[in-house]
Amino acid sequence: MNEKRRHKIFGYVYVICMIGLNISALTIYQLFGYFRPFHVFALFSLATVFAGFIPAYRKKPKDTWVEYHYEFMNWSVVG
Repeated sequence: MNEKRRHKIFGYVYVICMIGLNISALTIYQLFGYFRPFHVFALFSLATVFAGFIPAYRKKPKDTWVEYHYEFMNWSVVG
């Protein structure tokens, strides 16, 4: 398997896992009955995952999608 294909497969797995993790974090709301700091982190994480995934998936904007993908995926790992 070439490197590009492996990166793409791992990327899809990462995005799916992060969506599942963050959705489960947001459903913990029912335990406490109010919004906690971890809910904010989960929303931030979801936003950065989608902000990094969408440019790579659409390959737009044509000249800068790689930079957007790189920056937002790095922030999703930090988040």
